[in-house]
Amino acid sequence: MSNCNIIPIIFCILTAVTTVLSQFVPFFMKKPLHSKMLCSSLFFLTGISAAIISRFSEYSLLMVAALFFGLLGDFWLDYKNSKYFMTGVLFFSIGHIIYLYTFIVRCQPSLWLYRKQIILGFLALCVAAVLEVVIDKIRFPKGRRIMILYSFLLMFSFIFAVSRGTVSIINGEKEFGLCLVAAGGLFLLSDTFLAVSLYGKPKLKCNDKLVALTYFPAQALFALSILFS
Repeated sequence: MSNCNIIPIIFCILTAVTTVLSQFVPFFMKKPLHSKMLCSSLFFLTGISAAIISRFSEYSLLMVAALFFGLLGDFWLDYKNSKYFMTGVLFFSIGHIIYLYTFIVRCQPSLWLYRKQIILGFLALCVAAVLEVVIDKIRFPKGRRIMILYSFLLMFSFIFAVSRGTVSIINGEKEFGLCLVAAGGLFLLSDTFLAVSLYGKPKLKCNDKLVALTYFPAQALFALSILFS
């Protein structure tokens, strides 16, 4: 691995380290939005540096675009005490749509050969989602029912990220595949923790911290996948 290739890995590690600091060190905790955007900037820099190394391939450009919308979503979710929360959700939705387009259409081989497994996986995920809603008593208020649609979009994003990653691992692209599988799983966990915090009754005292501790590494791993694409 060349010296240049190490740069995205360093940014990825810094994302994880800064995320931990933002959740446990008082200096960072006093300015949550600033700390959040620092973490977001680091996962975005992971993607940018990896894209430069890959000479801005189609995959890298699409992933950087998705990461950028994630960065925007991070800001608007918390800006002015979450006054523009739904604007943040909109940006995240655009990011997930780009992820879906990338994993389904712009990557090879076609996932059509694995459609049965993907459908079974999605059905199993739906069952798990229903159980989660019941167990943690998640209820979307009247003005936030659109979050149900976002939840389905997130589930599709997870399924196809993991499917693309698994197929890549089978085909020998282990680093690339592992990045996608881990990123998809962590992203789903993060938004699950967030949904429980906002609309349910969390059973874990550290639930809010788990949102960040899973989300930022997820985005950093999506960004790092560019290096191995």
